[in-house]
Amino acid sequence: MKLQASLESARKEIEGFKWLLTVIFGAGVVYLLAQGMLAYSAVKSYSEQAQQALEKAEGQLTEGRKLLDGFQKEAEKTASASLDKFQAEAKERASEDFGRFRAEIQSHFPMFVGLETRLVYMASQLTGVYDHLSLGKDVYDSQGPIYRQHIEYYERAIAAIEFLDVYRPEDLFQIFRGLCRYHIEKFSHGAKEGDRSDLERAEYYLHRARLLRSDRGFMVSNERGYIALVEHQPDLAEAQFEESIWQKADQQCAHYNVAAIIFERVNAATPEGEAKALLEKTIGHLKFAQGAQNWEDKPHVAKGSKVSYNLACALNRLAERLPEAERAPILKEAFDALERSVTEAPAERSAFAKDRLAGGDLGLLRDNTFYAAKLDGFAEAIAKAQRPPFAI
Repeated sequence: MKLQASLESARKEIEGFKWLLTVIFGAGVVYLLAQGMLAYSAVKSYSEQAQQALEKAEGQLTEGRKLLDGFQKEAEKTASASLDKFQAEAKERASEDFGRFRAEIQSHFPMFVGLETRLVYMASQLTGVYDHLSLGKDVYDSQGPIYRQHIEYYERAIAAIEFLDVYRPEDLFQIFRGLCRYHIEKFSHGAKEGDRSDLERAEYYLHRARLLRSDRGFMVSNERGYIALVEHQPDLAEAQFEESIWQKADQQCAHYNVAAIIFERVNAATPEGEAKALLEKTIGHLKFAQGAQNWEDKPHVAKGSKVSYNLACALNRLAERLPEAERAPILKEAFDALERSVTEAPAERSAFAKDRLAGGDLGLLRDNTFYAAKLDGFAEAIAKAQRPPFAI
């Protein structure tokens, strides 16, 4: 019985102890859960605070960048204004210093300043030699004996002046080119058969000009093309003008001359398709020339009008080779080009009377009833422009 009582007492103690352990375990779990919730709450709070701090920092960074950009722009603006002011003042001071220096040189060495002035004048005079609208005998004749002696006087003087080294390359380039063209015209006027002395001199002046201004090589090629033309070598002339185009495409002069050379081959072309192809090539060069601003390196209205006139002639000849139903737009384009040429330089349209005859380069336009009266108006404008001053 005692044993039984002892066992029962032990069992009760074990049950009590078990219940105590259960309570302790439960309390531990509740404590752990509470700790976990507290930790989660703390982490979430810290995360939100960190996010807010990050957003605030980004905002401050953006604002800082804006301020920095504004400061940089303002600094650049201020620096640019200061630099412009400094450059303007420096340029003004340099100009004043150079003026004083030039005046002093002029007072001590008047001869050299006078030579420079004469060189500029000679350059402007000789520019007129190659500024004519045509090439050949008519130009040489139009110069007259006094003007020709004037040029030869310059030619003798230029060698002596050159050795004094008071020239500017641009002035001497124009002088050499003018002398070159003078001797081309002289050869064209009446050289004895086999006598190339004038052309050899022209080629020498071209060589000297090229040494002075390598950037003007396209002008030298144009002059070589003229030399080939007066020697009746159209293929060589075309090659020289093509070389000029390769050196400087944006010019009227070389395109105009290539077109003129090709146009001369049209009448000799036997197959009709070949003639049409030559005309299309001619028109292509003339349209490109019409889109260029400069004859060579500057605009020349009278020479530019030659481009429009030749374009009108080439388009008229092309229309002749088209079915009648396809002619209208080509003739309209030809008339527009002719109108431009007459408007720009009516006095230079000396070929108009011949070209508007039946079978001429403008014959189809004349035969068209819509354009015939307008061509009569052009003829009156040309005659008026060519009339001598004070003529009645």
